[in-house]
Amino acid sequence: MISPDLPTALETQFGLRGELKALYSYLDESFLLTVDSSSTSAYARQRLVVKVMHSGANPLFVHKQIAILDHLRRAGDAHALPPTAATVPTLAGSGHGALLDDSGNERIIWVVEFLDGVLAADQQPYTRSGIRALGKSLAQLHACLTGVDHAGLELDFSWRLTNVDWLTQQTADLIAAYPSHGQWLASAIADFDRTGEASAFHHALTALPAQAIHGDINEHNVLFSAQSLYDPHHQHVAGLIDFGDAHRAPRICDLAIAATYFMMNQDDPWWVLTELITGYHSITPLSRAEGELIMPLVRLRLAQSLAHSMRSRKTGDDYVTISQQPALRLIDQLRGLPNPFAQWWVLAAIDIHPLKQKQDALTHTLSDTTLSPMVDKDLAQAPVLDLSPASGEPVDVFAGDMPDPITSSDDVALGRYGEPRLVYQSPAFKSGAHPAEDARTIHAGVDIFLVAGSPVFAPLSGTVHAIENRTARQDYGPTIVLRHELAGDAFYTLYGHLDPECLGHLDVGDTIDRGARIARVGAPPDNGDWPPHLHFQWVLEDLDWGTDINGVCRARDWWLWQQLFPNPAPFLGCHPERIAHAVTDDTLLLRRRDARVGSSLSVAYERPVQVVRGWMQYLYDQYGRCYLDAYNNVPHVGHCHPHVVRAVERQLKTLSTNTRYLHETMLDYAEALTERLAAPLDTVFLVNSASEANELALRLARTATGARDLIVMADAYHGHTTSLIDISPYKAEGQGGEGCPDWVHIVSAVDVYRGRYRRDNPDAAERYADEVRQTITTLPAPLCAYIAESLPSVGGQLVYPKGYLTRVYDAVRDAGGVCIADEVQTGFGRTGEYFWGFEQQDVVPDIVVLGKPIGNGFPLAAVITTSSIAQTFDNGMEFFSTFGGNTVACAAGLAVLEVMEQDNLQAHIKDSGDYLKNTLEETLSTHPLVGDVRGMGLFLGVELVTDKVALTPATAQAGYIKNRLRELGVLIGTDGPHDNVLKIRPPSPFTRQDADFLVSKLSHVLNDTVMRTS
Repeated sequence: MISPDLPTALETQFGLRGELKALYSYLDESFLLTVDSSSTSAYARQRLVVKVMHSGANPLFVHKQIAILDHLRRAGDAHALPPTAATVPTLAGSGHGALLDDSGNERIIWVVEFLDGVLAADQQPYTRSGIRALGKSLAQLHACLTGVDHAGLELDFSWRLTNVDWLTQQTADLIAAYPSHGQWLASAIADFDRTGEASAFHHALTALPAQAIHGDINEHNVLFSAQSLYDPHHQHVAGLIDFGDAHRAPRICDLAIAATYFMMNQDDPWWVLTELITGYHSITPLSRAEGELIMPLVRLRLAQSLAHSMRSRKTGDDYVTISQQPALRLIDQLRGLPNPFAQWWVLAAIDIHPLKQKQDALTHTLSDTTLSPMVDKDLAQAPVLDLSPASGEPVDVFAGDMPDPITSSDDVALGRYGEPRLVYQSPAFKSGAHPAEDARTIHAGVDIFLVAGSPVFAPLSGTVHAIENRTARQDYGPTIVLRHELAGDAFYTLYGHLDPECLGHLDVGDTIDRGARIARVGAPPDNGDWPPHLHFQWVLEDLDWGTDINGVCRARDWWLWQQLFPNPAPFLGCHPERIAHAVTDDTLLLRRRDARVGSSLSVAYERPVQVVRGWMQYLYDQYGRCYLDAYNNVPHVGHCHPHVVRAVERQLKTLSTNTRYLHETMLDYAEALTERLAAPLDTVFLVNSASEANELALRLARTATGARDLIVMADAYHGHTTSLIDISPYKAEGQGGEGCPDWVHIVSAVDVYRGRYRRDNPDAAERYADEVRQTITTLPAPLCAYIAESLPSVGGQLVYPKGYLTRVYDAVRDAGGVCIADEVQTGFGRTGEYFWGFEQQDVVPDIVVLGKPIGNGFPLAAVITTSSIAQTFDNGMEFFSTFGGNTVACAAGLAVLEVMEQDNLQAHIKDSGDYLKNTLEETLSTHPLVGDVRGMGLFLGVELVTDKVALTPATAQAGYIKNRLRELGVLIGTDGPHDNVLKIRPPSPFTRQDADFLVSKLSHVLNDTVMRTS
């Protein structure tokens, strides 16, 4: 509640008056003051923050902050520091004023400028660029604060990270309050207890130089730029606020505090830690001593936070207890990774690699050490298999079957180290039930394919460290881990997929001589149900895993895991590059593309996807990451559908030629198309692309009518040739376009959500058709044709009101024109209920244009028209398309129709499409940004608006959602005249499970705090 004396105090002491609004604050009171425009103050029309300290507050606490802020305003520019709030002096020139409370106690008042920006707490999920920028800002802040001295920096308080004595007194209560986490918290505190035995961290911390630090870099004290809200690759820090906890301490304390808070609420907190430290280190290099303290200090801050939460639960103080559950979750995440691993993670971010140093030393020693062959084959010349997603093997990627290359006892082959693979399909490799959930895909060892029963020998002397039969499918099966020691360094080797006989003659602790047979290669199902092979892995450190050592790792973590599991080439007698999989970096591909490909040819998503394989409704990148493809309607029956692949392969091996020769396949395909169309559509022209098809449709219409003028719909797109750009307002009237020529006449888009006539208007079809009729009456020349998509796609996935095309087609034909249906996006059952989109309108066009899905990605398009129109085109000028209708394309087209019939895909599209649309409506329709869910079958659009009355397009938010979904494993597009419609057009194998996954991820993104603040 605002004290009635506060406005008076502000006016008399600061010369400020205006509207006050209470802000949430801990312990003290804060208010937003919007200064009156009539005020004579220099701050008229500005927003200021008024801080009223609690009675009894130490004046040094305020003096310290004012001194720091004044210093930062003077020196910040020299260090490229993000903005900090300037203080507002009193009329007397003092840094603060005073206010008497109801009890007569004096309370300090001070005022600072309001900083524009978005609180980090309101900008989740955090982005890599934003967190890295925060790390840089921290380094710049510390550089600016170097040398700052003030008595207030020495004040002691319970939130001071180095105040371990206070925390030590809370240990017993913490154990009681958090029984499942108490021992972990007690250990974190004991690491810094200067009175205990475990005081190494305390001594290391006190040995570091101290300086003024912020002391509370959390998500409520960091502002990000509002302008970069939806630009995840270029976010920057717009301000650092609240220096109330500033004190003198080693600078690493600030970095640990920031890491603690920004790692909370993250499914994968490690990238936050990496980006934060990397950003800091790029400005101010960190020493190894500092790096080794970060994770212990993070653990200490978590203990400190939970101690305060424990103490505040009695008072019901939400401000302190709000981080309790996120803190406990972060502890669970930290406990899931051994402490040394967390330490390596931090050190790697500052370019210190202790594991790499150990690996280099061992590799050098191994080069001078006699190793026994692991198997009785020469591995240096053994063929190396490609089992990566790009291998092109025509197998069902969900079967989890690895091909067996071994046909005789003389054969041997190697499977690569660091190779992404799609064969890992058991639940143990997955983070969720859906294929597009994050999964482990990177092979951390080398495979040696041999016949079952082949002997396996120890390359070095050692002892049996662990032995176990891991019986789950796609696990190791019988497994041995040996411990070795060379030149004082201990390391381990793992042997998986063995024959169970080894379990009967080896025990933990057994001594193994170099060259001794330790096992035989197992056979399925006893070996984990794999083709016979030995999985061999080099392990540098024992992390108390026993045999539970990851043989497959997540791609995003591989940069560090490969340091723990180095390339095992030294044990195989191979050159490391020969058995290592090399992933092509996205940045390299972009550079090559930029150098050789026209820049107007864009790539999808702000962080492009490097796609190396497709299967049904899924795409896979170079790391084996699976994406649910809800974007590409071209592979209509599914990416790489085996029936289509076999048909194309069979025809390519037989004949690939053009239409100048008689061939049954082209005729079979032409007949199959016309059988699915109503009379009088009976004549087919086959070409390569939809653009070529629409060009031909224009020529047919002009020849048939002798006219040129066309009527097109606003926002329509029909192709990329010169003529088609002319009749595509989406392009001609858009950026870079020159406008439609005078023979092209544009009518309104039939949009019953934001158009002139809306869904609640029962006469919408008639009113939109009236515009076409009116346009016909005003044409300067005879009408050639009306061309429209049966359901406009780039216009925003629109569905016409019933009867619209019936009225329009009647009017066009009455005027002597022909009706062209562009079915490129909507044909072949895409709408579910209808095989052709125009059937929804109960019409039969004069010309139908097909493309995109009809060849399932193979270049194939078609124009289907009446024999009478086709005859007018036969005017002496030959029509020929070199590759159009070639035998291979027709084989692909026939195979698509066969799959649709055999798999009853049109009914499947209707079922999954209806389910998806209903789920979208039920789950998202009440969200403030979701204006409309529309479409049919698997041709759906979700229009986003920031105002459901004014229908203000949420263009930036739509782009944000598209790119966020890409990060979460879902590919969609955006379209519409305002680019604010989420475009959902997946391949037809898309299932109800896929629909649930898509909606859950979309709902998750819509609930990002960055969306709620929009």
